[in-house]
Amino acid sequence: MRLRNSLIFISLTIACSFLFSSCAFLIGETVAPNNCKKCQIVSSNGDVLFEEDGCGGNLYNMKQRLKAKAFDAGCCSCRLDCETYKKEDGNVKSAE
Repeated sequence: MRLRNSLIFISLTIACSFLFSSCAFLIGETVAPNNCKKCQIVSSNGDVLFEEDGCGGNLYNMKQRLKAKAFDAGCCSCRLDCETYKKEDGNVKSAE
């Protein structure tokens, strides 16, 4: 009986984690579709290694994805530079 309860708990935990990560993407896409961010992974000598630009739901976990890319490439001394901006009907306004 204990094993069954543990399996039910683990299954519910996994299901809830998928639900909340999906909800975060959808909320970002519907509530703030014009909020944008451009992030770059910059090496210690100033070279841009990776760059990602996204708006709305694409902002979800953007920093973590870029940090993982840098780590996978073996760049432990790199820094992450991000700039936020708003997109309004084709025009871009800097938010910082």
